[in-house]
Amino acid sequence: MTTSSTQPPSTTEAANRPIRLGQGNPELLLKVLLDNMPSAVFWKDTNHVYQGCNHKFASMAGFDSPEELIGKSDHDMPWSNSGINECITSDRQVIELGQEMHLVEELCTPDGETLWVEAGKSPIFDSQGTLIGVLGTLINITERRKAEMALAEANAKLEHMAMVDGLTSIPNRRCFDEALEQEWFRAKREQTSLALIFFDVDQFKEFNDTYGHLAGDKALTAIATTIHQAVRRPADLAARYGGEEFAVILQNTDTEGAQHVARQILDAVRELKIPHATGVEGYGIVTLSAGVASLRPHTPASNNDPLEFADQALYTAKDLIGLADRALYAAKKNGRARCEISPLQS
Repeated sequence: MTTSSTQPPSTTEAANRPIRLGQGNPELLLKVLLDNMPSAVFWKDTNHVYQGCNHKFASMAGFDSPEELIGKSDHDMPWSNSGINECITSDRQVIELGQEMHLVEELCTPDGETLWVEAGKSPIFDSQGTLIGVLGTLINITERRKAEMALAEANAKLEHMAMVDGLTSIPNRRCFDEALEQEWFRAKREQTSLALIFFDVDQFKEFNDTYGHLAGDKALTAIATTIHQAVRRPADLAARYGGEEFAVILQNTDTEGAQHVARQILDAVRELKIPHATGVEGYGIVTLSAGVASLRPHTPASNNDPLEFADQALYTAKDLIGLADRALYAAKKNGRARCEISPLQS
């Protein structure tokens, strides 16, 4: 007796069998394809009225089915006013130019969640070449955008930390170096003077030995705050140069103006009245010494000596540092708690 059985198709046969999605029903096939796309898809007429979409777009807009969107405009959507205006503006550009465009849009969902989407929009033409609407695709990039924003925020914090002194919370040496180069080139470009003041806390080692390092840190922080508050113009900078040394960069300031600022700061620090029994004799409080220098890049101190002009034409920001440093040394040598200026002036 012969028996027969139906064998399942082999893997090769199954792979070679044609897929018949919505066979005989093009509309069903189109719906299946649209709903299986990774993007949210919609299409509108030239009056910005929705004519259709896939399930991903309907869900993104807070609707249960694509059919609910048909006949609605952007003003019926749950996006914020700015999101609606952005959608309408980009649609209008596609319609007016007849060209596709790509952009990132920020949308607000019905539950208040913010979505970032990569939008691609293309003009729709009929068989006669007449523009009849806009086809749009949206890819949800919210998680990627959040990660990018978190990374940017972290990098900004790291950059801030790299530019700020950890103890005093004012700009640090790195920030000072970059600012000085930038301001030097600005002064060169605008042919203005650039001034630099160096400050040194007098007898600071003796202060630490007498009152301890915690008191020393507290004194440095108070001094840094005082110097920082005395520098008011946006282009100017107060920084901790290192240890008990501070620096102030003053844009478009000659020697006389810088000396005035330096003396104001010396007085303000004295007004703090931080006790210093082993400091400068006759004061009994913490004091500063200051050195002032000011240069005008490529401009000589006088126009009488061509050699002097050639020398000054070679000046760099490092030369300004050297001049201010030598003036500070002179202030300390001459008894401290005073301000000295560089003999070379702008």
